Amino acid sequence: MVYSLARQAGFLQNHINIPGLDNSVKEMIAFVPFKGLLIEEEEMVGDAQLISLKKIQEKFANTEKSEAWNGFFDADGWVSFRFKASHFADAEDVAIEKAEVFLSAYSGSLQYSYSQFGGDFIEWERINGTINLKRQNHILLIMLPTSAAWLRDLSPYKPIQASAYTPKVIGNVVQ
Repeated sequence: MVYSLARQAGFLQNHINIPGLDNSVKEMIAFVPFKGLLIEEEEMVGDAQLISLKKIQEKFANTEKSEAWNGFFDADGWVSFRFKASHFADAEDVAIEKAEVFLSAYSGSLQYSYSQFGGDFIEWERINGTINLKRQNHILLIMLPTSAAWLRDLSPYKPIQASAYTPKVIGNVVQ
């Protein structure tokens, strides 16, 4: 946590010396909220999972009530994916980039797509303009080996804020 806060404060990686710091790569899972498409059921899209409000509230039912959590829950859906990083500060950069690329590509694929109705494929085009899935200003990262978590409000007008908590984990599955 101290390493990640120092990195977020602008210290260069080679200027941070914390005895005993574990720099090994760890598996992480990111939950990134977005708006622009209401997700009603979970769906896998490649390596990413689209999650509904109901499912995200079930996964994190025991969280504290705070401005950061309220902001995290204020979304139409969440995209979740796994990746590897050494620390939360490094993971945050990777997660934001992966989420932006996914949301942009998924927006494009939804723009002109095919639907199925009564067994027949029908072409549809959104009439009210382009579909633009927009990442919200919150991110939740969970380090799977330790179950440590990092919730952050990424709003540019706010000072760096992060909360750490321990989610309920059963086996290797975050509950």
